[in-house]
Amino acid sequence: MEKKVNCRVTKCIYNRSSECCHKKEIMISGNNVCDSGDTKCESFKDSGTTSCTIHNLKEEFKPRLEVYCDVNNCVFHSNGFLNGKCNRVTITLDENKGESHCLSYEMM
Repeated sequence: MEKKVNCRVTKCIYNRSSECCHKKEIMISGNNVCDSGDTKCESFKDSGTTSCTIHNLKEEFKPRLEVYCDVNNCVFHSNGFLNGKCNRVTITLDENKGESHCLSYEMM
């Protein structure tokens, strides 16, 4: 099943003003997570500080997005048969205090 990442982080180079992540793989991380503010999108690249060409962005874009996650206490984290991939179909990322966070996190 194809995943969709709704991204509200307007300063990320992979968010092309459509609130949709265009990177082929993203990684969500977090230690001792209690709420979505404790998560982080490790794939975030600030569009103001990252030099990137249109060619590089085209190479990154893939219609079938993979979301990897190491937040073990999230109900959507799958350490078994999905090898650490998130098994939620729609994921929402947002920005808080300059960092991107996964709003789809739900504690087990």
